[in-house]
Amino acid sequence: MEGKPNLTLVFQAVQALYHDPDPAGKERASVWLGELQRSVREDRGERGEDRGENRGENRGERTGGEDRGHERETAGKREG
Repeated sequence: MEGKPNLTLVFQAVQALYHDPDPAGKERASVWLGELQRSVREDRGERGEDRGENRGENRGERTGGEDRGHERETAGKREG
């Protein structure tokens, strides 16, 4: 990606990704935002595997153990 896009353009792409009724518009926004993300990483010298992306950590997936406090809290309410 050449240069830094202005914030308005980034905001419009995010809006399209989540709110555009046309699937093709969402896909275009997704591709553009992906290119932006890659260009930022390249500028910072980061690689995907350094950020845990291959393990699902940045995709909102639970890898186990994160929700145990909630389970205990819920169980305590049922017992009490």
